[in-house]
Amino acid sequence: MGKAWALLCLMVLGSLAAGCAALPGRVDLGLVPRCEVSADGDLTLRGSTNAAMLACVQQHAPLSARRVILSSQGGDVSSALSIAEMLQPLRAEMIVRRDCHSSCANYFLPVARRIVVEPGAWVILHGSIDGHMLARMEALAAERAVTFDFRALHDRQMAFAARNDISLGWLSYRTDAEFNDGVRGRHQTGSVETWKTEDPREATIAYIVVEESMMRSCLGEVDIAPFVDTRVQRAYADRRLRTRWSRQDTYPSGSLACVDDGFVAPD
Repeated sequence: MGKAWALLCLMVLGSLAAGCAALPGRVDLGLVPRCEVSADGDLTLRGSTNAAMLACVQQHAPLSARRVILSSQGGDVSSALSIAEMLQPLRAEMIVRRDCHSSCANYFLPVARRIVVEPGAWVILHGSIDGHMLARMEALAAERAVTFDFRALHDRQMAFAARNDISLGWLSYRTDAEFNDGVRGRHQTGSVETWKTEDPREATIAYIVVEESMMRSCLGEVDIAPFVDTRVQRAYADRRLRTRWSRQDTYPSGSLACVDDGFVAPD
């Protein structure tokens, strides 16, 4: 099963390896990912950030929406970057209606003018194509003789981040050495909230649910609406929700923040 999983991750072109695991709360209803433009001109992006969503967005180009409504648990990095490049000139208000996870959070939210996370909605980060992921994928590709240029995708992500002055802390960027040393890296400070009953050194943290303070620290050029009754806020008052999250290696961002050094290219 482990070898099959690794090969599957390699063949999901442009996807994060972590994305091969189900995100917490994910239910696959077989819905076709799509976008739509309302009579008021709002653009809604719903479903996986894959080729189907990209093709749908391209059908509406050139885009003119002032509001983009998001309900996506992420997906293909390459398609997400292409969509984000089309969203960037809009500088739109982005509404997280239910969820914005993974590639949706990594690449769509940083190019917003304003972000609103609606009650009950949540934003999840679980890494990007960083130095460690690049090393891991290139090693697996060599082992399996899979021909896909992960370095080109990594470099494309980094160029997008540089153009839009996206903090590498938002992308949870770590070098391979930093990952192997078990540290969060120089682009983040603080710590994830792992609840008072757990030793944070022992908690396995796979998914970080973004709180308002982290979003503000990482996306300093974006107007962030105050969080009101978001899912991460509910977790602090709901023991059952906290227990379910911890079983899925999911925790609030806590005091985690991006280091305010602008865009700093990795070594």
